[in-house]
Amino acid sequence: MPFSKEMLAGASGQSTGFYDHTIDQSLRFAGTAPLLSRTFATGNRRTYTFSAWIKRAPSGQTNEYIFHTSNAGASAGSYLYFTNDILAWYDSSTSVLSTNRKFRDFSSWYHIVLAVDTTDSTAGNRSKLYVNGVQETDYSAESNFSENHQTYLNSNIDHFLSSSGTNLQFNGYMAEVHFIDGSQLTPASFGETKDGIWIPKDTSSLTFGTNGFRLQFDQTGTGTASTSTIGADTSGQDNHFAVTNLA
Repeated sequence: MPFSKEMLAGASGQSTGFYDHTIDQSLRFAGTAPLLSRTFATGNRRTYTFSAWIKRAPSGQTNEYIFHTSNAGASAGSYLYFTNDILAWYDSSTSVLSTNRKFRDFSSWYHIVLAVDTTDSTAGNRSKLYVNGVQETDYSAESNFSENHQTYLNSNIDHFLSSSGTNLQFNGYMAEVHFIDGSQLTPASFGETKDGIWIPKDTSSLTFGTNGFRLQFDQTGTGTASTSTIGADTSGQDNHFAVTNLA
């Protein structure tokens, strides 16, 4: 089901005019190996931001990949994923961040932001996870990148939303998925708090960079990446995603 501010307005008792921006479409990931894929050009492997509005669905799986890379069959790569209901960020065979908090609410939307800048002189600032506008700080595992570390993510390899791997696919809905190549942003670039609720805001003025994209899921086509498929990039960068096993 699509996520919109009208829904939030009804929940908060405010009029719809109180909210400035609406997300009209979401994409449901269900069935066998649903995914969006794109081979990236080489971008800024040290500094970038990923943002997505996500609603989970029960799956019985241990791992569900949100956004990840494939490194020609090698075990190393970059993965943002749920594992046993915690949120984790993994790169180069290292569990970089793993939350203690579990995300088991299947009725609500989560806004997830991964913000990376390995050029930062402060080790703890090089990878940040935010949920609904708040930075996660309570981790079961935390391993800081070395300064100027280059991740697999944003390199010249395949990148995916969800996964074709057995028992690794994301189950649920995604909406307003963004990737910002070259900037470590905060959640304030994508959302704001009104009446105590974290809500999305218009992101059309953001600078997306070489591999940056904005997926609004306004189109209906499937198959090869283009402006008319579900994976159409509306950022102006034309970084469209191919569509597999999605309708």
